[in-house]
Order: sequence, then C-alpha cells, then structure tokens
Amino acid sequence: MSTKNSTELVEYVDKGCPFLPAMPSNQTSQLQDRLNNQERTIAFLLEQAFRIKEDISACLQGSQGFRKEESLARKLLESHIQTITSIVKKLNQNIELLEDQIRIRDQVATGTNFAVQDLNIKHIQGVGDLRGRVARCDSSIVKLSGDMQFIRHECRQTEKSVQELASAIETISKNLDVKVT
Repeated sequence: MSTKNSTELVEYVDKGCPFLPAMPSNQTSQLQDRLNNQERTIAFLLEQAFRIKEDISACLQGSQGFRKEESLARKLLESHIQTITSIVKKLNQNIELLEDQIRIRDQVATGTNFAVQDLNIKHIQGVGDLRGRVARCDSSIVKLSGDMQFIRHECRQTEKSVQELASAIETISKNLDVKVT
C-alpha cells in the first residue's frame, strides 16, 4: 500500500474546450486551475485505488488461509473501499461544480440573448423612424420642386410683362420725343 500524500499532483495535459462560450481570461484561468487540480487529484486517487486492488489480489492469491495475510487483505480492501469512496465523492463535487458553472454560463447566455434582442428591436425601430423621416423629406422635396417650377413660371411671366411694359414705355417715349421735336 502506498504512503504518498493523497493531494500529490499528477501531470495534466490541457485538452481545450472551443465549444464553450468566451469568458474573461481571469475567470477562465481560475476555472482551469481548479479543474486541473481536481483532475490531478482524481488521477492520483485512481492510481492509488488500482495499486491497492493489485496489492489485495497479490495477497489473496499468494497466501490463502493465514490469519495475518487475511487481516492485511481486509485492511487493504478497506483502504481500497475508502479510496474508491473518496474518488466518488470528489467526482460528485466536480459534477456539482460543473453544473453550477453551466448554470451560470447559461444565465449569462440568456442575459446576452435578451440584450441582443433588445438592441435588435431598438435597431428595427430606429430604421423604421429613419424610413419615415426619409419619406417626409422626399415629399417635402417634391413639394418644393413643384413650388420652384411655379415660381419660375411666375418669374418668366413677370419678366415678359416687364419687357412688354419696357417696350411700351419706349414706344411712348419715342412718340413724346417726336411730338416735342
């Protein structure tokens, strides 16, 4: 049976999780550190459990019937059961932790979805408002264009009247000059 400390760390290889939503780097590193520590502890506990199992098997196969070996086998079996129990407890804690993290992530995702929907509604309302303004501007431009055409027509008529009056005045002026001379 091993006498190593059960919190001894085992090397961990990062597998990455690209399917999870983006999280702030400090929160991500904290979660990764906690998961790494838990995985190392579980790996060590599993290794220890298998060693104890092998010790029990070797003891039971090598010397059947002796009281000393039987008590050693019982102790090893109890140790194995305790190790397996602690592994199961640790796995349950990990599952609860992951469930909490998933719940938090889902709440954040739900909040983000509501915020995006709210922005989308405001965007659609803004676009509708702009379309209404453009339509009002277009109608104002059409009205002003019609007013300008009417004013040009009136201006031409006024210029024509002024030219007629100028020629009439010139004719009258010539007639007066002729009478005076």
